Amino acid sequence: MTTKVSFKGNKKNLLTGILIGNNQPSKDSAALIVCHGFSGTKEGGGKAISMAKYFSSHNITTLLFDFSGNGESDGKFEDITLSGQVEDLNGAVNFIKDLGFNKIFIMGRSFGGTTAICYTGYHKPDYIKGVICVNSVARPYELFSKVKIKRDGDKVILMADEKEVIIKNDFFEDLKKWDVLSMAKNISPIPLLIIQGDRDEVVDPNEAHMLYKSAKDPKEIKIIKGGDHTLTDNYRPMWEATLKFILNVT
Repeated sequence: MTTKVSFKGNKKNLLTGILIGNNQPSKDSAALIVCHGFSGTKEGGGKAISMAKYFSSHNITTLLFDFSGNGESDGKFEDITLSGQVEDLNGAVNFIKDLGFNKIFIMGRSFGGTTAICYTGYHKPDYIKGVICVNSVARPYELFSKVKIKRDGDKVILMADEKEVIIKNDFFEDLKKWDVLSMAKNISPIPLLIIQGDRDEVVDPNEAHMLYKSAKDPKEIKIIKGGDHTLTDNYRPMWEATLKFILNVT
């Protein structure tokens, strides 16, 4: 079953999502919330939908949603901040919880993984049963500073996914407030799975090892050989590792 949904996020923006799977959970049903990467969308070029259908066949309901200013959600992309995305994710978690799910997992890719780590490390809700971060950023301030092209007043031009995007300098000021490695440490005792392609051309694979070293048990790390940043030809191992992780926890 595929259902288009909406819920409130950061600054009361109306966020748009797609719920794939059973939206009437049983006692043991699991739900997975997926956070897209920087300047991405919930569909992930179609791969995210295919992944959600794969999980649905294993009785896992998946919520794909657009952060504020992305895809079909309200807001302007230039207003993006990590704090804002953490609040958007809080809205997504509350939406899934209100449906009746009490076994909730969060997956994030790239900057979405950073968001998942910061949300869980900060809030530590007991109904979050696991976090999966894929090719995620441990030091976002350093990474985004490298792709900064120029500053124009309070606006900054970045290169993202081979295109120029405009954000506000507030994005960088907000990043300074978050110690992602400390947030990874705070996730425990919630299980953490770190997945990283060893040929990631955007995020240095060492970031994954930094996250793993900082995190406390229970934690796992899976390195996907030949995997680039989007796991173009290596997405099945990521799906399978995530499924195994969820089933082992539940």
